Amino acid sequence: MAEHHDNDYDVHAHVTPTKVYVGVLAVLIFFTFLTVAAYNIRLGDWNLPVAILIATLKATLVISYFMHMKYETGFNIAFFLGTVAVVGIFLLYSMSDTETRAEVSEYSAGRYDSRTGEFASGTAPGIVEAGGEEAAIDPAVLAALAAESGEELGGGEAGGEQAGGEQAGAAGGQVERIPGDAEAGAAIYQRSCIACHAANGTGNGGMTGADFVNDASRLSKSDADLLTSIRDGIIGRGAPMPPQGGNLSEEEMRDVLSYIRREFGGE
Repeated sequence: MAEHHDNDYDVHAHVTPTKVYVGVLAVLIFFTFLTVAAYNIRLGDWNLPVAILIATLKATLVISYFMHMKYETGFNIAFFLGTVAVVGIFLLYSMSDTETRAEVSEYSAGRYDSRTGEFASGTAPGIVEAGGEEAAIDPAVLAALAAESGEELGGGEAGGEQAGGEQAGAAGGQVERIPGDAEAGAAIYQRSCIACHAANGTGNGGMTGADFVNDASRLSKSDADLLTSIRDGIIGRGAPMPPQGGNLSEEEMRDVLSYIRREFGGE
């Protein structure tokens, strides 16, 4: 008859010394401050990888020590890491899409599918009917839009006069300019703006973003007003624009505005 012991089915949990927990907690607090610091430092395309790296290190410490994965059997560790790998694959595939949407290739940022010679899927019907040429915006429509913009700014006729003054100032070259680096702004436009405003600055005929080329009222405002629109976003006129104040620094917003004025405003 097999011999049994009273403690055959007892759980022998690993006891971690208190000083280890205190040390891990101190490291986690350090990484928390590091996360905040990394958020406030503009690293360009490296902000996201750095944030993911810090988060991964923090999660590894929590799982290894507070969840005792460090002391588990090899099978349990392999099972856990396999699960993490599968989730990581899904995240990488998603990021490969979201992080490259603004990149220009032979199959994107154009109206024609180079493989078939036909108009690309999603091209505005008016452009297709015009054979690829964008119809000029009716001056009456532009005047109505300018009046609407004036009402939003100042209300009634006074607002219309303000909008008209801005446009007159633009024609005379008197609109206040805030200096920026247009060359640096080109890279920012490719990364953060091209998806809505398109490579040619028309916003796909104004359907997905402001049309800087055919709608003169867009760039007739002062730099201060345009920077406010970039920072805080726009809702109400045409395609809404999400605020970029949390994604771009003040310097980056000035740079991309300089690029837009140079590239699409002829300045």
